[in-house]
Amino acid sequence: MSEYKITINTYGFKCPNCGTDFILRYDTKEFLKIECYNCHSIINVDASEIGEYNPDPQKVFERGLEEYGLDDYKTARLFFEEAARCNHPMSMYYLGNMYNYALGGVDKDIAQAYKWYSKAASMGCEKAMNKLALWNWDGYYIEQNKSKAKELFLKAAEKGYVDCMYNLGLLLTENYNYSDEDFETAVYWLNKAGDLGLAISYNKVGDLLEKKGDLNAAFEYYLKAAESGAGSGQYNTARFLKYGKIKNGTFKNVDPEKAFYWAKLSASQYDGLGMYILGSCYQDGVGVDKNTGKAIWWYQKASNNNIPIAQLKLGIIYSNGKYIPRDLNKAKYWLKKAYDNGIDEAKKFFDCLDKESLY
Repeated sequence: MSEYKITINTYGFKCPNCGTDFILRYDTKEFLKIECYNCHSIINVDASEIGEYNPDPQKVFERGLEEYGLDDYKTARLFFEEAARCNHPMSMYYLGNMYNYALGGVDKDIAQAYKWYSKAASMGCEKAMNKLALWNWDGYYIEQNKSKAKELFLKAAEKGYVDCMYNLGLLLTENYNYSDEDFETAVYWLNKAGDLGLAISYNKVGDLLEKKGDLNAAFEYYLKAAESGAGSGQYNTARFLKYGKIKNGTFKNVDPEKAFYWAKLSASQYDGLGMYILGSCYQDGVGVDKNTGKAIWWYQKASNNNIPIAQLKLGIIYSNGKYIPRDLNKAKYWLKKAYDNGIDEAKKFFDCLDKESLY
């Protein structure tokens, strides 16, 4: 057996060949089998000669996280495995990610990913709870269990994990027949998430209130989301200020300048609907001089982001040739896209083009 002087440090030991920190692999009680991830030397060391190995799992994890951030997933996995053996929850979560996304030299293995996520969640890791809750919610990798998803979201939300507060609100109100109790619980957690900095949560409350018909309250939440930086909230604020809040069959509180202001902010955040409404502001001259070229440019951007109403608008523009040269191929392409994405009106325009049917 080769004889080396081993230096103990926070991460384990230093390689006697190159001085790099490396990870231990236990073979027997008598010997440690050591592999250096830098020079790949393998050294057998008598355990009695170096004493007990007591790593700091948090520092081992942090070292793994450094390698993970550098996209050196294989090295990161070695550190995560070491920290996980010391019952470090976040290391278990990252190991779950590696098996989930086939990183660090391992194949995609949902069973292994589920095992590590479950271990991490059982030790209080909110990220792992969120991941398992999402899996239980959509039923893609495991059998769907929305009750379990709700339980996990709630557990992590109560521990202060903002993403789970938001996701719990979405889960409770995903169907239109939710109860008043679910609505109130959802609004509570969405508000809490918004207060902790997740601005899109305010937008979701606005959406729920709008569907209930409370448009004044909905607008206040959309504005709150907009002022907090949420692109979706900025779009909805622009929408209300452009078209007005409908009440008793009339429009109220139209403000073209502010509508354009919020539409522009939303589009600048790459919000697809924000791009669409900015295009409509340019087309209609709302808060800005009419500019068909800019309208088409923003409709194109929104259409590329798969916004159906923008695809309809773009298809109509290409079909009538009013603003740009008529292009039937592009018109049919975008009208079909809009129809496929749920805009039934697009079929009528499509069928008018040379009397061709949609399919």
